This record gives sequence, structure tokens and C-alpha cells, in this order.
Amino acid sequence: MLVLDDSRSGDSGRMARALADGAESVLGVQVVLKRVAEGCGELANADGIILGSSTHHTQPSQAMKLQGQLTTFGLQKSG
Repeated sequence: MLVLDDSRSGDSGRMARALADGAESVLGVQVVLKRVAEGCGELANADGIILGSSTHHTQPSQAMKLQGQLTTFGLQKSG
């Protein structure tokens, strides 16, 4: 499980840590927790992905938007 976050104030980061802790409590689940800018190279190896971002006017951060576009593009090319 890959948990990516892009937290400005730390709130999204704390939520990402809580999600990672919960996922790790499931037998056999291994979790990698990273900031969105650091986790791009791990998407292909992840069995599951959780994304968390601060918002501005109900929109995710620019880094998270870019990550979503890259992920969608990669999934379209491989699928």
C-alpha cells in the first residue's frame, strides 16, 4: 500500500499517518508513506494507493493534481 500526502499545515500528513497505521494493522499489509513529490517512482509497485492533500477552494494541491494526471496517464498506457 502506498500512501502519498501533500500537507501544508500538517493536518493531511497526520491523517495520512493514521491511515498508514491502520493499514499496517492488517496482517500481511506493507505500507510505504511518502510525500507526493517523493513517491512517484513507487506507483507501479503499489497494490493500493491512498492520496491525501490539503485543499484550496475545494481543489487539491498542484502537486497532487500533477500526480493524479501522471497516474492516469500511466494507467492508460499500461492498461
